[in-house]
This record gives sequence, structure tokens and C-alpha cells, in this order.
Amino acid sequence: MAAIRTTSQHLRHVVDQHRVLSHPFLMSVARGSADPEDLVRWGLQERHVSYAFPRSIGLLISCADDFRMRAVLAENLWEEFGEGDSAMAHAVLLDNLLQSMGVSRDRLECPPTDGTVAFLTVQRDLTTSSTWQGVGAFCYANEYLSLAEFRPLEEAVRARFPRADLSYFAENMTADTRHTELLESLIDAATENPSYKADVEYGVNAALEARCRFYDSLVPSGTG
Repeated sequence: MAAIRTTSQHLRHVVDQHRVLSHPFLMSVARGSADPEDLVRWGLQERHVSYAFPRSIGLLISCADDFRMRAVLAENLWEEFGEGDSAMAHAVLLDNLLQSMGVSRDRLECPPTDGTVAFLTVQRDLTTSSTWQGVGAFCYANEYLSLAEFRPLEEAVRARFPRADLSYFAENMTADTRHTELLESLIDAATENPSYKADVEYGVNAALEARCRFYDSLVPSGTG
């Protein structure tokens, strides 16, 4: 008889098999066919996500009733801000990455695409609708998903921009592994309640679909 999977094991499988990880944009990155401007375009849109991320965490903290959940999210927020060192804040590290790729300071302020706006809006709406929907989206469509997204992106940036400052990738992948595991311990306990489990799963799937829209907006019209 097959072993019964925990909710977290099931949801990792959902992410691992989701179409977002075979999106044409990420596939071009993994194949090495993404050109330098493709990678810059990704970074400029990811910058909107990175700068919004602390607000997303703060919203979750304000909505969460579970003290343990608040504590885990507060630790996450502290690390997002570089643990008190503003130079190590993750959004600042992404700015450093982009500038080391040759992006001028004034270009950093480019407008978000419709896909970027949709991704951020869906995550906000999930959190305000249900804390557990927001937690599912946060844990799996941000923290866990980024581990698979960032590996090929880091390799592509290293290949196309040999002098790039890759600290953004290193810091995020280290932190996101631990944050995922901490959140999963709470998710597994909470989802013994079928209602919470349904909310978490809904949040994961809705946010993953929204992440697809984020990548759709990075593919030039008529390709992919």
C-alpha cells in the first residue's frame, strides 16, 4: 500500500508538475536560448514582485490569527529586510543584480506589465479573502516555486553576464528553503481541518495560474 502523503508533500508535487515550470519563457531560459534582454525584462518585472513582497508578508501577518504563523512570517519579513542591514534587503540585492547586468538606475522604474499586476493582485485578494488561501499562495507560489524558478535563471544570468552580482539568487534560495519548511509544519497541522485544507489548495492553484500570467507577459506577442 502506498504511503499517505502529507498536505505539504502533495502540494510540492502540485508545484513540481504545474505548467508554470514548463512555461515557454522558463524553457527558453533553461535551454540557454534566452537573450540578455529577455533576462533583463524578467528582472525588471521581478523587481515589482520583490518590492511588493514585504507588503504581502505584512498583510498576511495582520490577517493571521495563529500566533505561530505570525512568528514565522515576522521572521521571514525580518530576513527580507536584510535582518536590519538595508544593503542586504532582497529588493536591494535585485537592484544590484540588475545594475550589474548593465541596467541604468533610471530604467529600474519601468511600469509593471499586466501579468505582473495580475500576479500581485491575485495574491493580495487571496490573503484578504482567507488567511489560509494567502498562506498557500505565499508558501508554494513564492517560496517553494522560486527554488525551481531561480536555478535556471541564475545559470542563464551567469552565462550572459559573467560579471553579474548573483547575491540576490543565493540569498533567496537559502532563505526560501528554510521558510518553506517552517510554513509547511504549520500547514500540515492546520490542514487536518478539511476547510483549511481546501483553502490552502485553492490559494496554491490560483497563485500558480497567476504566476503563469506573469511569465506570459514576458514572452513577446506571437511567440511561445
